[in-house]
Amino acid sequence: MVFRNTKSFRGTLVLIIVTITALLRSIDINNQETSQIVIGVMLGVVLGFSADLIKRGFDDLTKTQRLRKISLKLLEQDADSTYRGIYLWGLFQKADNIPIEDKAHIPPEIDLKYWNFLKQDKEFLMLGANEPFNEIFNIMWDFEKINYQ
Repeated sequence: MVFRNTKSFRGTLVLIIVTITALLRSIDINNQETSQIVIGVMLGVVLGFSADLIKRGFDDLTKTQRLRKISLKLLEQDADSTYRGIYLWGLFQKADNIPIEDKAHIPPEIDLKYWNFLKQDKEFLMLGANEPFNEIFNIMWDFEKINYQ
């Protein structure tokens, strides 16, 4: 599982271990009822903490999977739009009935509507560390350079 803030989890885990150690040393072993209550409370805290860690990890994993799926779909639409634009520009250049001076104009800017929106999100940019996003990011940044020029 992926945990974003492992330092806080480690700190909480250390605090629980210290508390358990202190409570185990302070309980009276001769008094069975008190020791069972203390051990039950400690077990409840440990199980609650473990359940919370598992839930946070699962939520983070599902959130990342949804972000991947949605981002791929949106970037696919940007790619379709870019392909269409380049294809139409190529047809425009090959057409015989268009004056030469019109063909000399630069092509229109590539529309990267979803890319421009998504690249502002830090979590989306973190996807660039994994396949296929690392390749997609390089291509999209190349398109940004083309638009800038």
